[in-house]
Amino acid sequence: KAEKIQAAINEVLPGGGEAIEFAGADATGTVSAVYKSDKGYAVEVNPAGFGGTITMMVGVDNEGKILGIAVVSHAETAGLGDVAAAKNSAGEAFRGQFVGESGSVGTAKRGTGTLDAITGATITSEAVCTGGQRTISISSRARRGR
Repeated sequence: KAEKIQAAINEVLPGGGEAIEFAGADATGTVSAVYKSDKGYAVEVNPAGFGGTITMMVGVDNEGKILGIAVVSHAETAGLGDVAAAKNSAGEAFRGQFVGESGSVGTAKRGTGTLDAITGATITSEAVCTGGQRTISISSRARRGR
């Protein structure tokens, strides 16, 4: 698993990052670890998807904009929710729409934002949004030293 985590950090944060202590980072228990570099942060988040926990890494720049999302592990439904992690054009298109997002992150289908949900996988889509939102929030706190 450590190799997958490191690969995910490198995927979402150019040049990778070093783990930092960030006690009390997340009262929801969604955030597992925070990594920092001069380019921003990579945050390991674990939102609840349809099939269980989705472990993912989200990178944000120093202005709080999402740089990328990499799904490390999941138990989402084959052909539906697993599109969020897929290394194909559909998966890349879904994750790619998060790049540049800041502030509130959610799906248009649920009325929580402007991003497109995966057809037939609204819960998975919202889970990925939750991970993005928690990352933006935690990185903002980390930049302010709280």
